[in-house]
Amino acid sequence: MNRSVCLDTTCWSALCLASPADANWTLLCAVPVSATWSCCGYSHYHQVFPILLWVTFVLVTIVFHRRSSIFTDIVLSVDDLHDIRTQALGVVVARQKRVIFGKARNDPRRLFMLVAMWFELIGFSYIPVQLLVFQYTSGSFVGQFSGATQWAKFIAFSLLLIALEVCPLHWWPPRWVQARDKQLVPLLYDLCYTTYLYAVIDFGGCWNGVDNVHFLDGTSCASSSRYWVFPTLATVVFVLLYWGTLDYKLRLSDDIYSVQFRYHASFNGIITMARTLGSVGFYTVEKCLLFLDPLLVSACFSVINLITFATLLAYNFTHQPCLGVGYLPNNLRSLSFATACYVSVLLGVVSVVQMCNHRTMWGFVESTLVLGWAGLYPVFAIIIWRWNGRRALQYQVPNQPLLELLRHANYRVRAVAAVSMVLEEVTIDTPEIRALLLALDTTLHSAPSTDHGRVSVYTCQAMWHLWRHRFERVDTLVESKSEACCPFGLWVKSRFSGPSLALVEPQVSRHRNSSPRRSRRISDVASQLGRKASLGQLVEQTTCRHGIFGVKAPISIDAGMFRCLSHTITVLTALIRIDSAKTRFVAAKIMFEMYQARHVRLTRDSMVRVAITRMASAPRLTDATSAAETLLLLLNEEVTKKERMRLLVVAFTDQLTALHLTEALACHVWEASIVVELLRLLIDALTTFMLDDAGVALPPPMSYLSKPMVRHLVTLQSKWPANVIFGMVDHIFVVMRQCCKRFEARHKKPSYVFPKSAHELMERSEYKVVVERQRTRVDVLASVQWILAEGFAGQKPPAQLSLKTRRVLQSVSTRLATHDTDLLAYLESNLSEPQCWYLGGLVGGALQDPHDVDVPETEQC
Repeated sequence: MNRSVCLDTTCWSALCLASPADANWTLLCAVPVSATWSCCGYSHYHQVFPILLWVTFVLVTIVFHRRSSIFTDIVLSVDDLHDIRTQALGVVVARQKRVIFGKARNDPRRLFMLVAMWFELIGFSYIPVQLLVFQYTSGSFVGQFSGATQWAKFIAFSLLLIALEVCPLHWWPPRWVQARDKQLVPLLYDLCYTTYLYAVIDFGGCWNGVDNVHFLDGTSCASSSRYWVFPTLATVVFVLLYWGTLDYKLRLSDDIYSVQFRYHASFNGIITMARTLGSVGFYTVEKCLLFLDPLLVSACFSVINLITFATLLAYNFTHQPCLGVGYLPNNLRSLSFATACYVSVLLGVVSVVQMCNHRTMWGFVESTLVLGWAGLYPVFAIIIWRWNGRRALQYQVPNQPLLELLRHANYRVRAVAAVSMVLEEVTIDTPEIRALLLALDTTLHSAPSTDHGRVSVYTCQAMWHLWRHRFERVDTLVESKSEACCPFGLWVKSRFSGPSLALVEPQVSRHRNSSPRRSRRISDVASQLGRKASLGQLVEQTTCRHGIFGVKAPISIDAGMFRCLSHTITVLTALIRIDSAKTRFVAAKIMFEMYQARHVRLTRDSMVRVAITRMASAPRLTDATSAAETLLLLLNEEVTKKERMRLLVVAFTDQLTALHLTEALACHVWEASIVVELLRLLIDALTTFMLDDAGVALPPPMSYLSKPMVRHLVTLQSKWPANVIFGMVDHIFVVMRQCCKRFEARHKKPSYVFPKSAHELMERSEYKVVVERQRTRVDVLASVQWILAEGFAGQKPPAQLSLKTRRVLQSVSTRLATHDTDLLAYLESNLSEPQCWYLGGLVGGALQDPHDVDVPETEQC
């Protein structure tokens, strides 16, 4: 290696390892520098800090995730990630803060984030570019800061880190608090994070010229007497910086004020990891170049870097993780990831060419490849930008008025605009309100099932909001004129539900320009919830009861408006039956509010579905209990036996309805009596299906029975080990299997019970245990009935019972003494109270004095 081209520490260290004959290492080792560690007996210094960094990085990442679950959301689907209601909340907050979608005038954090993302375009490709330069110059890097500059950056940023992480907030002057949160914190943890991290690593490793700065006694960080101070101090600073950055990104993701330009916490954590790995990785590569073949290091790194950033590119394209107005950030991130892949491929090709030609010097072929690759990069960048841009536009909310958003070609944009109408109260005149209503109705006609019905259901929610708040009350509507509808007042009132919605009638506001006290800005509500408030909870609070009790000046409804409202009810009738849980939750909430406000009378079919769905989706247990009591009231008291059977068939031949019932039972803490009554409904329905006594053609059992349903029932069973509920769940499992077997026998089709696929409801071994428990209950109950038939009427003691009955009593006593307590609960549920007292006396006496029921040996023979 030519000493004349050695421009950095890595080159000198490699030269040291080569040990040229003309070098006087005794003289060179007299002044310790990191470049001569390998020749002066301190070669292990090269391995200490890299190992320490990697171990610390892994441990901090694991500990932070266990404390905050920061990476949990990485598995969310794109639909769950870009929740329509959360996007709408971001639009409202941006509008109320006088922000043009995504361009916050008073919040510089967006600017820091954008500039940092532009730096990523270079930073993620920094290592492969430096390795290409290393091969071109035969052993040197370019563009690195001097040792004195690294010292200055380390000291300056460390003082800022101490001020942010160590100094309590009350130490800061009040006028500096906002500057701290909006400027200094993002400056350190976002914009200058990588710059500071490189300085920390060079300082801790005494690398890249840091050892050129000497202390007063002439020593430096490379001296053996001072070396250990630097990696120790740098590791502490690294922990503070990395932990602080992860915590800042987590808080930024949960901050309601950054919704208009926001990444979810998991992706922010991944990007922080990528930035950290870039800095630690480059330092590790520099050390590997000292001891390994540079071409082999370059080739291996190119593969690792390509796989890493190709994975990030694929995730960024499929999920578009920037929420809200994310066209520019999502495109910029895709370009950064794609550029890193692009340069990594070039590095790998150049390294393979050099290894194949058995040379280490840069040649014509390598130069041609690099120049060609660089010339094609603009074309590559444009292709990537347009390729990702088409995907990003699907989740982009443009800067347009509300009415234009409701007419947008993208139905998701229409849904976001519809939800924003519910979240925000705006002053608009009558013609504009009518135009909004017509635009919403157009969406209902053109997108009935778009995005699993979510576009339609949020549009219906906006229609109901206008109907309830802006229009005069019309005569009561019925969901269907051809079916019987439930009377008003059937819904059991919750203890904490507040006054009836029907008590509030439209009234003209006396002060149109003044907001009522209950109407507060969304951003004010957000500030009260704190930095770590759940956006989903905020949206749910705002859309659940916000605006229900306040009404603006009423507008008269003409025939066209009436048709729009009637069509809304028709759409909701279809949405409450759609195969999407989220859509059903919102549809059930709207129909419940319509019914409670005495605007719409629901059919019995819809009332059953609404009640079961509200059991699973109601935000409070009292509301869920109210829904359960309403369901029981309707099916047990308000309808005939034949109609009850029909409603059970309609409800429980739908998989989501059955699933929601079992989910509600498993997730809430109910009173035992309510659980028993609800399980009895399910048993009655399944028994009807098993006997094929419904009078209509039934679908295959696997269309309404599912594994999640079984899991919920098992969870419910575990909550009631000593109750009749335990045995009722076992009975349900048995009836489920019989439904499948009898359907198979009737239709002569392949087994629906234990197929060789994922449709199995229960494992064979689990079902055998259930059957054994159920058989034991039946056998014991039959034995008890035998004992009661002989002795209960005359209240006979054990000694007066016949020989055979005493044998039965002895067997029952043994089983009750050794069996689970659910067997006692099963017997109590099938016997009257006097029978239970009599049986308890017999069993208690038999257990206390077993000789009373002993059978003589001669009689046994």
